[in-house]
Amino acid sequence: MTYQARPLLWNPNFAVLYAYASPNERGQLGLIATFGGAEIEPSIGASINLVNDNGKLSSWDLTPLINGTHVPTENEWGGLFNSKNL
Repeated sequence: MTYQARPLLWNPNFAVLYAYASPNERGQLGLIATFGGAEIEPSIGASINLVNDNGKLSSWDLTPLINGTHVPTENEWGGLFNSKNL
């Protein structure tokens, strides 16, 4: 196993939290994360980070899996992701 890069999880329009990435047998990274902020309600998304032809990781393209419909009543995240809140 060798270190290749540290692809950033950053977007100017929303925050990304609680991300988890894991490689498959070909070394491609899969990611699942919560995201939200500004005009985006807390949501869950996933992405695959492929290795470019030059051997470097490409950028993350977070695809929404569950779009949130509510913001927390308190300024906290926690038990927000249950079926009655989505």
